[in-house]
Amino acid sequence: MNKCEYSVKYIDSFVENNNKFIVTEYCDSNLRNLLQEEEKENGFSINEIKKIFCQLNAGLKYLINIKKFLHRDLKPDNILINEIKNKDGSINYKYKLCDYGIAKYLEKKYLSTNVGTKLYEAPEIKNNKKYTNKSDLFSIGIILYELYYGNKENELTQKKIFDDIKKGLKIKNINDDMNEFNDLKNLIEKCLKNEENRIDWNEYFAHKFFNYEIELIVEIQEKDLNKNIKLIGFDIFNNNNTELYINDKKEIFTKEYKFTKAGYHIIKFIFNNNIIESSLENMFERCENIKFINFNIFNTSYITNMKNMFEGCINLKEIDLSLFNTSDVEDMYGMFSECLNLKEINLSSFNTSNVKDMQAMFANCLNLKEINLTSFNTTNVENMNEMFLGCYKLKEINLSSFNTINVKYMGAMFTDCKNLKEINLSSFNTTNVEDMNDMFNDCINLEEIDFSSFNTINVKDISSMFSSCLSLKKIDLSSFNTLKVENMSRMFNKCYNLKKINLSSFNIYNVKKFDYMFYDCKNLKKLLIKKEFKNNFEKIIENNNILFEFK
Repeated sequence: MNKCEYSVKYIDSFVENNNKFIVTEYCDSNLRNLLQEEEKENGFSINEIKKIFCQLNAGLKYLINIKKFLHRDLKPDNILINEIKNKDGSINYKYKLCDYGIAKYLEKKYLSTNVGTKLYEAPEIKNNKKYTNKSDLFSIGIILYELYYGNKENELTQKKIFDDIKKGLKIKNINDDMNEFNDLKNLIEKCLKNEENRIDWNEYFAHKFFNYEIELIVEIQEKDLNKNIKLIGFDIFNNNNTELYINDKKEIFTKEYKFTKAGYHIIKFIFNNNIIESSLENMFERCENIKFINFNIFNTSYITNMKNMFEGCINLKEIDLSLFNTSDVEDMYGMFSECLNLKEINLSSFNTSNVKDMQAMFANCLNLKEINLTSFNTTNVENMNEMFLGCYKLKEINLSSFNTINVKYMGAMFTDCKNLKEINLSSFNTTNVEDMNDMFNDCINLEEIDFSSFNTINVKDISSMFSSCLSLKKIDLSSFNTLKVENMSRMFNKCYNLKKINLSSFNIYNVKKFDYMFYDCKNLKKLLIKKEFKNNFEKIIENNNILFEFK
């Protein structure tokens, strides 16, 4: 679950004394600890809850909509927090879902296992009935109540919550907006209904409690601006063009007097001499109602950062970047990540000569069918981790123009490209690559990969590199130099159709992890290896019918 920044990052796992251990990123605290701090013993403000769930919902969308998993133990203890210190000394919090120990893949509509934590457990689970993915929504309803009203001494019970709902939930703070409280109340009540009448996930994510507009007044820096400007092709409100006005105090506003997050950024962009500092980072992040963006009014000269620029624009179907000047851009990390409905991107005008980071650039573009990267200059790119992860509908990627001389990271680069049948890596220079773990994991239709140009002299991790490549029939790794490799675990896991593997160049003196290297390779009959490593391979091969051939 480590492909989303709002889910705790998995680092490693190992077995010791018959116990399995999982290593994750370090987080400073969790939401339970925050709830128990003295100033939070009576709960959070509505605004604070919105900020928390703005992040949690991104993690939940990834879990439910993309990975198709049910968490089954949502509670404040399993929401971790990283503290981010600002330059002025203030602290922001980043919230991450964790603990997927009893999470379940939703391969069928109903589940029946009784799991979870009592307070947050849906009644259908408690009563040993079959349940659906709506059970996690019940847990969310409990968490929303707990965050707003507090949970002193951890004495909260479901009976207390339902008694309060029956009497009518009351606003606790006179400073809270009554409309926003009523939205929160409505959401809690809908989450805590019986399963048949409970809100579903689509209704939950679209609930008006999360329609969060930021009210802002932006000062104008220029003196000689026109009295009004119209945005063409950008929808701030309901997909309509919106006129912006400037009053005598040089403040910007619309008739509605509110700006969405993206609206605020684009206004800064237009009125500050067409430049937002030098960054477009997060500019349209999670602007889920945008369907079309026209950049004819944009001057992107001098922009160096486009990180996460369109991340999570799940309804964006068309984007014209033909006027983009990207000659100074260094960071394109996650630029189109989770643009679920984007089918085609024309990047023919992109000058990527200075880009260093392309990690997750197209990750989880589930409907992307065609992508033209022939103009890409990748000479300075160092990071291509997860670049095409989850691009389910891509059948072919032409990377013939890619110069990968400086790339260090290719982990999970093509993971979950389930329809990818052909890939040309003949131009790949992998001299400096250190990480290839999960590189082709779950490319279930890939039949053959040509590694003739691969130089793996510096690679340390090739774990799960071909895991679940179900259709892979031929693979020649005779050019692989594995002198520095430390991890080969699950390298060929579930390569059902591989009958012979040439590992004659493999040097495994420094390898520390071999576990499940050939697990479930049902048809594997022959391994070509160096004779000196016969004992090592015999220990890790589950299939006794495999014959060894020696170089």
